[in-house]
This record gives sequence, structure tokens and C-alpha cells, in this order.
Amino acid sequence: MSNRGRFGAAAQEVRAGLFELHNFSGPLHEQVRGLILCRIERGDWPAGTPIPPEVQLASAFGVSIGTVRKALDQLARDRILVRERLKAGDSDKQVIDYIVSRYGEFVLLKPRFEVRTMLLWGAPVLLLLAGGLFVFRASRAAKPAEADALTEQEKATLETLLKQE
Repeated sequence: MSNRGRFGAAAQEVRAGLFELHNFSGPLHEQVRGLILCRIERGDWPAGTPIPPEVQLASAFGVSIGTVRKALDQLARDRILVRERLKAGDSDKQVIDYIVSRYGEFVLLKPRFEVRTMLLWGAPVLLLLAGGLFVFRASRAAKPAEADALTEQEKATLETLLKQE
């Protein structure tokens, strides 16, 4: 099923409420956030129905995708989307998967153990050790070379120069 068929009705409902944007005051992303929150609380997007994609919300509200993302990010930060997903009957795993797919592993208190996570946490330690090893080797290699003894001719030249001064 295409996204258009799956989200078409929800997008039409959003488009119908476009005039509501002008009833809010403040920054545009706050207006979009308020409108999305009203729609969730009103039950315009029933349990199990996903919120329309950012692109459809942006075109329906006549704003940029960045504005919609900022509004959704703020809702997620306020834990509204998580709360609503739980009320809608999603399991904890489904909600965590939704948040991770949207924001990445780093939002979890205890990130899942994966190669990517291991690299994220291990890379600074490895870089520090490599830097220390480089400094250690560079300091050992930078010892000044011992000077060879002066030849008789060089000694005579040196004594002549010192007497002239």
C-alpha cells in the first residue's frame, strides 16, 4: 500500500485544520507543535494510526520540513509522543523502536550493545592510547646525537677565532 493511501485521510484532516495555525501565537514551530498536540488530544489520529509523515505535515501546514521536525522533536522531548503511543496500546518495545528509529541509539539511557555503540565508546580511548604511544616514540627518537671529537685542524681554527675576539 502506498503512503498516499495509508496517510491520505490523516493528511486531509490536517489540511482541513490549516486555519487553526493562525489562532496560535509565538514561533512557527510552537504553532505547529500546538496544532499537532491538539490533534492528538482530540483523537484525530486514533490509536494505532501513525502521525502523517513530516513531508505531508509540512505541505499541509504550509511550513518547511525543518519546522515540522522541530515541533515533533519538541513533542518527543516533552515525552508527549511516547505517552500517546503508550496510551494507544503500543508495547514498550514498539515505543523504544519508534524513538530509536527517529533519533538514534544515543537517546537511550542504556544503549543496546552493538558494534556501532562499541566503536562510539571505544574510539576515544583508542585515540588517546595511540596519541600517547606516538608522543612516547617521538620523545625517545628525538634524543640529540653525540658530537664527534674535534680534529686537530678544527681545534686550531677554533682557538684562532676565540683569540681574535
